[in-house]
Amino acid sequence: MSETLEERRLDKLLRTIAEGTASVTGGDFLHSLVRYLAEALDVRYSFVSEFAGSKTRVRTLAFWAVDHFLDNFEYDLAGTPCEAVLAGEMCLYKEHVRDFFPDHRKELEEIGAESYLAIPLMNADGAVLGHLALIDTKPMMGSEADLSVFRIFAVRAQAEMERMRAEESVRRSEERLASVLASAMDAIITIDETRHITLFNDAAERIFGCARSWAIGQPVDRFLSKPFRKLLDSYLQDADRKGGKPANSGLRRE
Repeated sequence: MSETLEERRLDKLLRTIAEGTASVTGGDFLHSLVRYLAEALDVRYSFVSEFAGSKTRVRTLAFWAVDHFLDNFEYDLAGTPCEAVLAGEMCLYKEHVRDFFPDHRKELEEIGAESYLAIPLMNADGAVLGHLALIDTKPMMGSEADLSVFRIFAVRAQAEMERMRAEESVRRSEERLASVLASAMDAIITIDETRHITLFNDAAERIFGCARSWAIGQPVDRFLSKPFRKLLDSYLQDADRKGGKPANSGLRRE
């Protein structure tokens, strides 16, 4: 059976957006997504947001307006078309969107808003992270093809936001660990399975009198006296028998 015009249009939309976002990640991906989504669906505005410190305020992460990106900004949700979306509902106002939100009619009129489509972005646990939204200056019919494209790339945006948050969490954890290691008075050294050094803190540099850059990758036995090497052998063997890693020691095996 030959493809219908609608099926071919849907395929073209998907390929257009996919090709525009395939080679980027993080913030660059979100910027590419809103741009190509707006162009593919022929709408004037497209943006993605996240909560800004509370469930009543959001910040944009990428905002495409007609032919350029706007600087990101924050706004309160109360009385806006986005309020219900950030509560977890997909919303479509095909036309006259300004009439439904009198408290924000002036702002909507300034950009010529006539229609609005938005979907919440949720994490794997179902918690709302933010939303993906489209605004146009003409009525938006919300065809099944357009809604399918919108949902597909909302899922992609969700995944990218979760990945960005996970990376940020790892970065913060690493910064906290680096701060602890730098301020520790005791030498802290970690070794791998071959007993080569993988971490050497500031105190270790002072105590052993050598630079971290040289110590990393060196066999730890080079820093230990014969009695201590025997003690370490016994300690690590005991840990292996117990199926765990040594604990409560400044010297840790990874």
